[in-house]
Amino acid sequence: MILNQTGQGSSVFQLLIAAVVAIAILSVLFGVLDLAKFFNVGQDPTTAAAETLKGAYTAPSNIKSSRTSLFNFDTTLNVKGIAAAAKGGPQADDLCLTLGDFATNNRGFEFITDGKALRYKGSSPAQARIDVICDYGETELGATLDTLNMRDKLQMDMCDFSSAVADAEVCIISLRIAR
Repeated sequence: MILNQTGQGSSVFQLLIAAVVAIAILSVLFGVLDLAKFFNVGQDPTTAAAETLKGAYTAPSNIKSSRTSLFNFDTTLNVKGIAAAAKGGPQADDLCLTLGDFATNNRGFEFITDGKALRYKGSSPAQARIDVICDYGETELGATLDTLNMRDKLQMDMCDFSSAVADAEVCIISLRIAR
């Protein structure tokens, strides 16, 4: 028995080849799109935090969010560096840094100094957004966060503003899961 090229077996084989090629093309396409998203992260965390801090400092009681930032292995973020990069904004004593969304499942983030400095120790790069909210004094900031129902999410209770000048504008800088 001889099968010619127009037989039933030939069309099934051609469909199988077309499906394999389509899957290969989709795999490459999804890989490129994922890499494009990965490389779209434009700011390092300190720059993102400083720029977001400037916006929040001039608009008290409003949460400001950064673009997605990339944390590579051993990336550190600290309030002194953020305050210096913000140039003219709040002082380091007026800032509190929290793990935010990463507090319950830190995904490689760890504090070097509670509320003041953290480091990323994960095995692969992590993406995070940085939220900042400022207000006039710890009491006002707490009241604002209560109104927004964000006290727990931004971890206000772990912040120590005792070194801040009384009624100075204080700010929480919090890591959030990038969406």
